[in-house]
Amino acid sequence: MAEQRVQKVLADQGICSRREAERLIAAGKVKVNGHPVGLGDKMDPDYDKVAIDGKTVRIVRKRQYTYIMLHKPRGFLTTRADDRGRKTVMDLVSDVPAMLRPVGRLD
Repeated sequence: MAEQRVQKVLADQGICSRREAERLIAAGKVKVNGHPVGLGDKMDPDYDKVAIDGKTVRIVRKRQYTYIMLHKPRGFLTTRADDRGRKTVMDLVSDVPAMLRPVGRLD
């Protein structure tokens, strides 16, 4: 993941608002990898460690979504599974290594 401003990372994690994060940074309460940060400083949420008042903040990665637009052939159902054994759109995308959920028609 690319570097992001520290206040944005804290806000995205739900720790506080971005403005409150800026106040904490200005007060010298936020450290990244053990070093105090200033406003506008950046960090890589995948590798850097951030702490507020000496307490480590756990960074949870955001989910990445995969979208597939599929022209469904006739005879396939738009569902994950069918109890009667009919073919579904999931049979067409079985080689995609992601969790997929069919959403129906997009017209």
